[in-house]
Amino acid sequence: MMRKSSGAFLCAGIFLALSWMAGASALTVNEAIELALSNHPNIRQEELKVQLAELQLQAALAIIGIPALDLQISAPTLSNDGFSSKVSGQFGAGFSLPWGTSSQVVGGLQWAWDRLTGNWTVPSWGISFVQTVDFADPKTASDQIDEKRDAVERAREKLERAHAVVVMETISRYSQLLSDGQSLDNAEADFIDAKENLATVEELADSGLRGEQSLLEARLQVLDAQIEVDELRSSHEEQLARFSLQWVGVEQLVVLIPMRLNRQALIKATADFLADESVISTAIDISAEVDAAKQGVHEAKQALHAAQRAALPSLSISAGITEQGWTVGCNLSLDLFSPNRGLQLEIAKVQLSLALQTLSGVRIQRENYLTDQFHALDNALCSLNRLPLEEEKLALEVDINQTRFESGSISAAEWQAQLKAQNAFLITAEKRVASVLLALLAFRDALGLDLHWEEWLP
Repeated sequence: MMRKSSGAFLCAGIFLALSWMAGASALTVNEAIELALSNHPNIRQEELKVQLAELQLQAALAIIGIPALDLQISAPTLSNDGFSSKVSGQFGAGFSLPWGTSSQVVGGLQWAWDRLTGNWTVPSWGISFVQTVDFADPKTASDQIDEKRDAVERAREKLERAHAVVVMETISRYSQLLSDGQSLDNAEADFIDAKENLATVEELADSGLRGEQSLLEARLQVLDAQIEVDELRSSHEEQLARFSLQWVGVEQLVVLIPMRLNRQALIKATADFLADESVISTAIDISAEVDAAKQGVHEAKQALHAAQRAALPSLSISAGITEQGWTVGCNLSLDLFSPNRGLQLEIAKVQLSLALQTLSGVRIQRENYLTDQFHALDNALCSLNRLPLEEEKLALEVDINQTRFESGSISAAEWQAQLKAQNAFLITAEKRVASVLLALLAFRDALGLDLHWEEWLP
């Protein structure tokens, strides 16, 4: 029973040695994740979106409270009256305040060269303040700033989501490549056993203890094993090369270091996490889809309120002072009649109903998705908890079939099939641990929680 496993480990050691001789470098799953995060185009794209949202927020904040300055200088001119040596200029400053619909302060200063006196003069100057309140759409500048801040938060959440997707996909691919490598090791061990069995059968056939049928079956076994090795090696090398170059951005060959997962700690942490039955209900609204639907409802309500207030006036109050004195004034603007005002109100009501229905549907989909993730994690945990029983069962089957093989009740081919099934089960057992980890990370991501993947991949 141990001869098959020893052959697998021997082949694995030979493969690693040859890889190192060819200039390959060792790669852990942590290193693969870090490389994938630094090379994946989606990560860079989301980082740029965060940067863009932050710059747009800074630009919006800069408009409020920080004055904009302008300077105009008029040079001497040439006309029918001759050459004018007059030089004049104008300096202006203005800034907005987050009050009402719009609020602006503007100041100006004009100067010119007086040829008669030979001095600079100030022919005009002034400061004015204009405050506008649109009762039909009383959206203030501060509301726009809040929208920019929300956009930054959404961009950062999308970046975190992109990070989580890359982390989970890297672990999944890494785990699958490890399983494929173990399958290749087992296939190479099968090939070695098949060649040894063929040599034994040939010796027995030469001494007349085996017939032509046994010899043909042994040769067929060697061919089947060789074909399987070639297929698995070709597929594994291709997938490993694609993972190295396209996913983690490493051009040279890599050797994947097996993941070391604490099975019992993972089982306990997962069971404790699933014991909290309130996690789904509290996380229904924590998703980009629900946020987008809520934003749609908010915008639809604003559109309805704007349609309801469409007949309300817009008021502007202005005050200023110049070299000629001060002025105060106001302006009232009324939209007396619009032929489609009633239809616009009905359209806004229907759009609000549609937005509310969309939000309800998105919440139902979100709850179903969280429930599916919960059951996926629970099933993975149950499968892992069932593993000791299956291992005990397989061990008994191997002992029984070994006794039957030694007594001649089953053939060598049947015994080899039993050993092959055992090795395949061992690969499946390792994948179950990784499956629980991936399901746990996926469920935490669905709940909007940090993955904390570093805790499981030291």
